Amino acid sequence: MLTGSGSMPAFCRVVWLAVVAAMIGACMPGEPVRLSAVRIEDRQLHYLLGEECEGVTTVTVELMNDEGEQLTAVDSWIVSSVDDSGAVLSELTVGATPRGFTETDALQRSPSDVDVVLVSLDSPDSRSRSSADMSTLLAGADEHPGEWYVETEGWKSEQEFRELIDPDSQVHPGCPP
Repeated sequence: MLTGSGSMPAFCRVVWLAVVAAMIGACMPGEPVRLSAVRIEDRQLHYLLGEECEGVTTVTVELMNDEGEQLTAVDSWIVSSVDDSGAVLSELTVGATPRGFTETDALQRSPSDVDVVLVSLDSPDSRSRSSADMSTLLAGADEHPGEWYVETEGWKSEQEFRELIDPDSQVHPGCPP
């Protein structure tokens, strides 16, 4: 559960969390920034991780609504890898079970019907998390067909997104570390 102060809208809390995460990453040289890209097409939410992530054991997607003072989970979707050591994942369509995974909890709602979507990718030793503000995605989807939204970077083509990832500059793909 994410909480905010006062009646801060969900989008502001997500942006605030991204800024704090980026600041922490900038202050801790050993902690790279992890980017993923997201877009919505035909009411389907798609994530692009930037490269193939090996050893992903679980994907958890939480659909959240802004209840004024906090974000409240209203639905979740969980897929687990068939192999205990994990599977390879480079992109994800929420609600469509990726190859090498089985669905353990089905999604009952559409991501486009909620305020925020949180995605967690787990590997045996780590986790990466990302969030998407659905109002931003829905508002920009028609103006940016075929493009991906990258938190803190805006709308990018797939190639532009991939060019942002540079492990030498501490910008890594959205894979678990």
